[in-house]
Amino acid sequence: MLLVSCLLMTVMTAHAEESTRFHRFWPDNLYAVEFPSDKVGFIAGYSGSLFKTEDGGETWSGIYMGVNELIRNMSFVDEQNGWAVGHRGSILHTTDGGLTWEVQKSDEGIYLRDISFADLNNGWAVGHDTHIWHTADGGKTWESQQLTGFEGRDLP
Repeated sequence: MLLVSCLLMTVMTAHAEESTRFHRFWPDNLYAVEFPSDKVGFIAGYSGSLFKTEDGGETWSGIYMGVNELIRNMSFVDEQNGWAVGHRGSILHTTDGGLTWEVQKSDEGIYLRDISFADLNNGWAVGHDTHIWHTADGGKTWESQQLTGFEGRDLP
């Protein structure tokens, strides 16, 4: 009986560890895809889950970005340097091809939807209620910008 109990505990522990690990990278509702080259690409979605390919999408590996929020979009200027926006207002940055991520800006009150970088320094993030954020220094600082000349939601 003791042997059966020990075996059962081992199986339950292994299953719990596998479930936790697998859940973290479960590809549920993916929202963002970015390929900075023909071989290297990223997809992201719920709970800060990120998947990376280095063989043009044949295989994918999971990377936890360190935030528990929906990743809405990403922008990479090359295979190493990229940014991502989270639904709860986070702007994240990587300089090592997505292996590690740093939160550059976090504002729980702003729901970000998209991000685009023209080069290593100049980038824009946008979100609900016409929020526009701009950086000219690679994300060290972010400044709010305003849409001008428009009233309400009707754009020409």
